[in-house]
Amino acid sequence: MPTKPDSERATPIPKVMDVGTFHERFGTDEACLEHLKRLRWGIDLERFNCPDCGHGRGWWLGHRKLIECTSCHKQTSVTAGTVFHRIRTPLWKWFWAIYQMAQDKKGIAAMELAKQIDVCYTTAWLMLHKLRRAMRDRTQLYTLKGLVEVDETYVGGRTDGWGSYRSVAKAGYEHEAIITAGGKNAVQTFPWLHTFISNMKRMIHGTCHSVAPKHLDESPRNLWMTTWRSLSIERIAGGRKPTSCTASLSRP
Repeated sequence: MPTKPDSERATPIPKVMDVGTFHERFGTDEACLEHLKRLRWGIDLERFNCPDCGHGRGWWLGHRKLIECTSCHKQTSVTAGTVFHRIRTPLWKWFWAIYQMAQDKKGIAAMELAKQIDVCYTTAWLMLHKLRRAMRDRTQLYTLKGLVEVDETYVGGRTDGWGSYRSVAKAGYEHEAIITAGGKNAVQTFPWLHTFISNMKRMIHGTCHSVAPKHLDESPRNLWMTTWRSLSIERIAGGRKPTSCTASLSRP
């Protein structure tokens, strides 16, 4: 049976780590710390650069879980400059929160996370907030290129043909407005973009149930997480999506 050319093959589904494998790899603080150390500085600390003097060599102080610069003797923690810096909650619980946020389209609610890792609701909420902010900071490093699909969506309402799109052309970009009027026609015209919007709304209704206006207007944390997950899946799939996708989030 002849095989389809690469351009016609379906986008591969990223493999999700199962719970057993997660606990084998990241079930202790020591395992999580070792993973961070390898990610940041390499197996033999070959990627280490002193944050004070810039020197490229250091030795690992196993008893203190720090790296010491061989030039200025500045000691640096593996978690310094990361979302895990000076945390009081065990590191493996943070890894579990990341796993739960990343492996499911709906993410995880703070109340459910609190039950799973035995912390209070406030601690779980703060953990998720910091992780979503880290996702936002990561996605802000990327620049959209080529053909970019943009659409708006209302949480609790419907609209189309947003007037603010006219400013795109004024900024010097080529802009083509396509009024789809929503429904099946919109999904067929912009499939990846509406998949993104659908996943975002599913996460809001399934995990958060409702979103306060301030979380839409001032700090769209749920959009940060959905954007990060979408870009991560696209990278894992080898960039097979036809366009980059972005959306504006508003309320009626």
